[in-house]
Amino acid sequence: MARRRQGQHRRHRGRREGRRAFHVLLVLFGLAACAGASAPRPADPPPARVEAAPVPGPAQWGVAGPLAEPYGSLRAAGAEATILELAWRDAQPAAGVWNEAYFAAQRSRIAALRAAGIAVVLNTGMHEPPAWALALPGARYVDQSGRVSSDEAGLNLVWNRELRPLAAAYLAKLFDELGTDFSYVRVGGGELGELTYPRTSGAADSYWAFDAAAQGVNPVPGWRPGRAAASGEAAVFLDWYLDALSDFQNWQIATVRRHFAGPVAVLYPDVGVPSGELAVAAQGGLAGSAPSERTRRVQAGQDHARHIAAITDAAVAAWCTWANNAAAVASVAGPAHARGLPVVGENSGDETSLADLEALAAHVRAYDLRLVIWVRYTDLVSGARGKASLADFTRVTRT
Repeated sequence: MARRRQGQHRRHRGRREGRRAFHVLLVLFGLAACAGASAPRPADPPPARVEAAPVPGPAQWGVAGPLAEPYGSLRAAGAEATILELAWRDAQPAAGVWNEAYFAAQRSRIAALRAAGIAVVLNTGMHEPPAWALALPGARYVDQSGRVSSDEAGLNLVWNRELRPLAAAYLAKLFDELGTDFSYVRVGGGELGELTYPRTSGAADSYWAFDAAAQGVNPVPGWRPGRAAASGEAAVFLDWYLDALSDFQNWQIATVRRHFAGPVAVLYPDVGVPSGELAVAAQGGLAGSAPSERTRRVQAGQDHARHIAAITDAAVAAWCTWANNAAAVASVAGPAHARGLPVVGENSGDETSLADLEALAAHVRAYDLRLVIWVRYTDLVSGARGKASLADFTRVTRT
């Protein structure tokens, strides 16, 4: 969900126990058996009809949970929407095995929210893959020093395209089980569900394009970040590295679009890197010493302007994950408005004071945010000193 200050990161869920080698073999055997079956593979469903962005009106405000029932009290307090947070690992605990009880529980929750008049934003949870998928060959990102990404980074879906059908099957199952009546579907696919390369893995100078799949298409084979780049290798590498993340973004949008015709929201992490700062990093050979490299924003691929410019779907919204910060929301809203795309967002989950709430409300007006989610509903009702209260939320959102 929300973003942190200058490289600080939010809490993550605990991860799974160590993997066993024989489990990997079993998974690979099962996948091979499926691939060799004589039955023809079903054709992909046709793309869903793409709807135009909604006509601007009053901004919609919501809260993110865990939420307290009955949900009708949320509506009375001014909350009109919430985020349904899913996790792929919970939905598919083993290859080919679906947790039907999990889907049933989500359907029940969706029905209760809708009955209370709360719109549901779907967070697919594709960025939280199951252990069996993370154990597959090529499932993790690798940097120039051979460091391997952690579970938090999700699957290596940017480079290893052989893994994409697994994620596509999960998304298809999700919409088949839960339907398509969502106000937005959020995509990003990287750490914390955002469009990013790994941020909390590796070292400060890690560039995540050195697994076998990535190296098979590297335009400057043999060159590595931090080495001399007299022939412009760093700039060529960086363009390729960032364009690959744009391609992954568009694959996610197109895959969701096969099932969902409404607005798809791409999550962009904290502050985008201006093109001038990218040039400085390239001039320094991507050694990790440029200002935006020291915050890992270049390595994470946070070229919001490039990614937004690459969007070809008219029904996409740009989601700012640090919308109480002026620099962050401007880095998303500027390129989005230039493309005629709506902007939506949330506050940082680490910043939930009344001042943060008022800043967020000011940015709703200044940047024409269409949907705003206040992260950490529990802070609103905690009574904790220094935190915005539910009464504050009601007053500010109705002003």
